[in-house]
Amino acid sequence: MTVTLIDETHFKGLPISPGVALARTCLLRQANHEDVPDYRVAGEGVEQERSRLTEAIAAVGEHLEGLKATVAERVGQAEAEIFGVQRMILRDPALDGRLLEAIDDGYNAESAVLRTFEQYEARLRELDSHYHAERASDLGEVKRRLLDHLCDTKPRFQCGHIPECQRGRQRIIITEELTPALALELGTGEILGIVTERGGPTSHAAILARALGIPAVSGIPHIHDLVACGTETIVDGNRWRCRNPSKRWPSWPTSIWPPRSRPSGG
Repeated sequence: MTVTLIDETHFKGLPISPGVALARTCLLRQANHEDVPDYRVAGEGVEQERSRLTEAIAAVGEHLEGLKATVAERVGQAEAEIFGVQRMILRDPALDGRLLEAIDDGYNAESAVLRTFEQYEARLRELDSHYHAERASDLGEVKRRLLDHLCDTKPRFQCGHIPECQRGRQRIIITEELTPALALELGTGEILGIVTERGGPTSHAAILARALGIPAVSGIPHIHDLVACGTETIVDGNRWRCRNPSKRWPSWPTSIWPPRSRPSGG
């Protein structure tokens, strides 16, 4: 399929999920957790941090169970196991022991999560295999969810504070990284496409995006500096094309090809 436009800027990225989507952009920012609370605890503070961590693990585990059930119903059992693996990570007694040990050593819950998970991720990435890279990615997703809960943070639409914000409806989402949970939560039938800085075509998130029929491109550096909310744009195979943001096309269409159909379970 060929689309010819004027006043375009082209960005070539990695093909994550096939298809063509035409829509305006909606910028979604995810918490990067670069400045998580980092302090020392002792005495009663240790027990308080243990309780906070235990509550976070329970809440994230419950949410992952819900995501697994939703994917099993909407997409299929094989794809649902993405969240089953992440649920198993939370149930790992060795990991749980290391987290509690870090708190007993005087670290607050957020620091314990950050330090422990990053150690595990680093060890897996040193093994330099696709399988271990995927496991490291799963660990990173669980870490993000725990920190989101502990820090009370979540992805937010950049223009979400204004009434005109469409909150992703009939839009192409621009975000840092596509995770399995984000692919599912965005893939409600309202999202037309996704463009990200990071993420590979064999990742769990890419597999889920393809199953949900969401055209997606990755590997576009500094993505939030390139466009503003509402920019006319196209996701096409392995390219992302933007119209000149200084001009406005009120009649800019919204569409997706091939037409999205409901995935069959199984």
